Amino acid sequence: MTCNWKSRIGVAVMRDKLLFIMFVAIGMLYTAVPISAQTSTQTSSSETDTLGGYKVSSSIELGVRGLGFEGSDEKFRSDLNYRPGFRIWNSSFRLEAKDGKKRPFDSLSVTTSGWGADRAGFIRVGVAKTGAYRFDANVRQVNLINRVSNLTLGYHSSDTIRNFGDFDVVIFPENEKLRFRFGVSFNKAGGDRGSSYRTRDVFPLVEKVNNRAVDLRQGVDTKLAGFKMTFTAGLRTFKDQGRYLIESRQPGVAGSCFFGICISPTDVNFINRYDKSNPTNGDTKFGIFTMQRTFAKKVDLTGRFIYSETDSKFNIFENVNYDGQIRLPSGVTSPTLFVDSDIYRIIGRSKRPQSRGDLGLTWTATDKVRFSNTFTFDQFTSFGDSDFSNFTTARVQSTGLPYLPGVPSLETRSLYWRQHNFKRFTNTVEGDFQINNWIGVFLGYRFTHRKVGEGLRNETVDDLLNRPLTGATFSADEEENSAHTILFGAKLKPTKNWVLFADGEHGSADNAFIRLANYDYTNFRVRSNWSYKKFNFNVSGIVRNNENPSRSEDYRNATTGAIILPAFDIIANVRSRVFSAYVDYTPDPRWTMSTGYTYSYMSSKTDTVVPLSLNAALPPNPVGNFGFLRGFSEFYMKDNFFFVDLSGRPNKRISVYASYRYNNDKGQGNQVSTLMERFLSSYPFTTHVPELRMAIKLTRNIDWNLGYQYNRYDERLQFGYFPYNELTNTNVIPANSVYPTNQNYRAHLPYMSLTIYFGGGAADR
Repeated sequence: MTCNWKSRIGVAVMRDKLLFIMFVAIGMLYTAVPISAQTSTQTSSSETDTLGGYKVSSSIELGVRGLGFEGSDEKFRSDLNYRPGFRIWNSSFRLEAKDGKKRPFDSLSVTTSGWGADRAGFIRVGVAKTGAYRFDANVRQVNLINRVSNLTLGYHSSDTIRNFGDFDVVIFPENEKLRFRFGVSFNKAGGDRGSSYRTRDVFPLVEKVNNRAVDLRQGVDTKLAGFKMTFTAGLRTFKDQGRYLIESRQPGVAGSCFFGICISPTDVNFINRYDKSNPTNGDTKFGIFTMQRTFAKKVDLTGRFIYSETDSKFNIFENVNYDGQIRLPSGVTSPTLFVDSDIYRIIGRSKRPQSRGDLGLTWTATDKVRFSNTFTFDQFTSFGDSDFSNFTTARVQSTGLPYLPGVPSLETRSLYWRQHNFKRFTNTVEGDFQINNWIGVFLGYRFTHRKVGEGLRNETVDDLLNRPLTGATFSADEEENSAHTILFGAKLKPTKNWVLFADGEHGSADNAFIRLANYDYTNFRVRSNWSYKKFNFNVSGIVRNNENPSRSEDYRNATTGAIILPAFDIIANVRSRVFSAYVDYTPDPRWTMSTGYTYSYMSSKTDTVVPLSLNAALPPNPVGNFGFLRGFSEFYMKDNFFFVDLSGRPNKRISVYASYRYNNDKGQGNQVSTLMERFLSSYPFTTHVPELRMAIKLTRNIDWNLGYQYNRYDERLQFGYFPYNELTNTNVIPANSVYPTNQNYRAHLPYMSLTIYFGGGAADR
């Protein structure tokens, strides 16, 4: 085996090569010894297999990964984030009581995988004593990296680490009549994320991530009068102390160059310093009750009720100073201004009580007929207030004198109060009918009624004397609507080895948080499973059509009130199609093969309003349009995925696995937008991932694992960045648009490891 790959890790690469060669040499040394000479005589009982009356079994996998790499390291780390070096991949340790003597626990297990290596890892611990308790702990760590530089000008990269875990104890775990549960969970994230700040210009900034949450919960399970019931109560506390920073003089996009072009370099704006903190903290108190009972083996009743209440406080503070053509709160724009400070602060609090109830009833009328009804009620009220203040100081650069637009005024504060209400009732009725042995159907109907409302109050006061400067304004609004959906499906069994499934939904559904109008949709899926001798064939298809209507408002001239862009219907259409087919072949128990193909298509087309900074007095804009145009946003995915897997065990000591995966998303194809108001996008890419793994049982206690994976990634992005100047009167994208550099890469990932088994685990293999 040769180890001739490229890497960018310097001295560490030589160390990793030496480690890899060392492991290869160890493996070759073992394989040079005849297999028969390695066989040990197994002993039914051994002192090394026991510890204090417990049977011991454990294993550890030690290895080294290599990396041969070329291309975009940023995209590779965003996708895979594999690094070369020594690894402890997996380990396990287990104790099991060998007799019935009284001991503090009957079993103990510890499992780890990838902790501190590459991008993710976990540690799991389990301890149990039959009839007394069970303890489970699961701690995970994930390193999330996103360094995609050819989207959003590369501003929104990230490098964060998230640690989270759960600890649960169950007292009397096997007792149905009385069981107690206690648990703690934590979630902590930190690191840096890229973001952007928009005023007259757009500026890159860094977000310092620092948030955490802790959950405490306790519960009891019981059985009373035939009802299985559970009660759970808990408290979740959360805190976010992130900050957004620009620590040195930073030009905006208009004064910067990206992908070899400068965007209107005469329109230069600078931020000298930016600091925004948004500390938020609060808690959520919650309670959950569930129950279930079956009457006379005919009627099944289930229910659930959840109540939660969230209280939070926030304090947003932002301080920025800049110079250039920045638009001040007065609306004045001048290249001669220097803004020493533009400060705003928002202090607020909010509360959100929510309750949800579910009640389900299923009646098995006969062996072939069953009816069910499910009723759901969901409501919440979100309300809160905030205190907003803003103060700006600016001076004229040429004289250094303070800039005062008009008559000086005291700093003012705005007081806001908001309330949002949501109520929804949903009832679903279904009937299942098994007509005969080869056909069964079900029909259903779902009714949803939703009611939403909001109320608001605004007031501006003098910050020094707290005198009202404007009268308080009040407004309230309420909307309600209903949605109807038909459910249907069937199961067919034409032959003993052939089963067909089909189901679908058609109707309307409410959308409470994006667009309040109902959206019309049709979902349909079908699946076929056919077995013939040593083959198993599966074919499936899913079709989804969603249409969400809405309507824009009239866009008016701020001075005259004249309509400059009349209201029009805005419709969001989403279409998706997924078709797949795969085959499993098992010629004998030692060998299996699977292969398949999936085609995924999705299109999203939405009407939009696009504010273009164009001169309204000249073509092509309509006179008086002031840059507002009716636009269109389109996204396409046309993904082809193919795979083949082969696994086998040629003899008792060797197992092999080989696979190949191919992905090709053609995206928007050859379509290219020529108008600024048409957003045409996709993410076309191609991947090739062959992989080969082999495990050789060297001795009763040692497995030698070899593996190789190749990753080839190619993308073909087709959106461009073009020289933009707001004084240029055209909405046509110029021919000299520059496309971003595609972040392609090639990665060779060889690895080798030794899995060492200790104690009873080795004897059982």
